[in-house]
Amino acid sequence: MIRSTCWGRSAALSAAVLLASCSAPPPESAPDRPVRIVSHVDGVAGGSMVDTVKVKARVTAIDHARRVATIERADGESMTVSAGPESANFDQVAAGDIVEAKITRTTVVHVAAAAVVPDDAGGASVVAGPAGAGPGGLAMGTVRFVATVEALDVENRTATVRFEEGSVATLAVRPDVDMTLHKVGEKLVFNVTGTVDFRVLKR
Repeated sequence: MIRSTCWGRSAALSAAVLLASCSAPPPESAPDRPVRIVSHVDGVAGGSMVDTVKVKARVTAIDHARRVATIERADGESMTVSAGPESANFDQVAAGDIVEAKITRTTVVHVAAAAVVPDDAGGASVVAGPAGAGPGGLAMGTVRFVATVEALDVENRTATVRFEEGSVATLAVRPDVDMTLHKVGEKLVFNVTGTVDFRVLKR
């Protein structure tokens, strides 16, 4: 599996987008520019958000023994990625190669009762070409985590939540959501699925 050391959790941002009013159209598709699609049911807190971005980067350094590579985008931003043992053709990648990837992250958020605490769940899979084929493939990972509602401000239409790792965020609530139907102690459950469809072009 391909893992990026700079792809962190963005739960607060996801929650803010899904709970707040979002009427702006998604931006036009362009390389390295994310396209976001948000959907929800009127009156129901939560919803779904799909972020997609196409990335093109050059491999600037590679360590085959450690299975680690550094890639750099056209704007100069660099990131380090690691390849698991299932990436059979990693040994073919060399400095100077170009990586093209389509990255998609789907976030689905719903409210659960205080008594319902879903177990942490996650998994990963990868579909790669056979050994000796060109480097590339499809990697997918999933993760589930929970935030607890600590305060509700009906007048200002905000909810303060605490995530499992201890961070706290104050989120705007969509005007169509009846806040009197919700209470402190409820859980926001996040199910996040990320996919990376990638290929390596030889220099």
